[in-house]
Amino acid sequence: HKPITNLRQILYFEVHEKFGRSFPQIGRLFGGRDHTTALHGYRKIKAMTHIERARFIRQAVEDLAA
Repeated sequence: HKPITNLRQILYFEVHEKFGRSFPQIGRLFGGRDHTTALHGYRKIKAMTHIERARFIRQAVEDLAA
């Protein structure tokens, strides 16, 4: 479940940054999750540097493919 969770958190970040969706909207988009779940995932990814974020994304995709 961890690779899927990591990718979902990346998507929370991307959807908020690129499309400006609110966290309640993002929660609904992702299966009715609570807005605080989306907010937590967003903050986790936002706190990373650009390089850390790129590595995290690469690792999450590799883990999912494994």
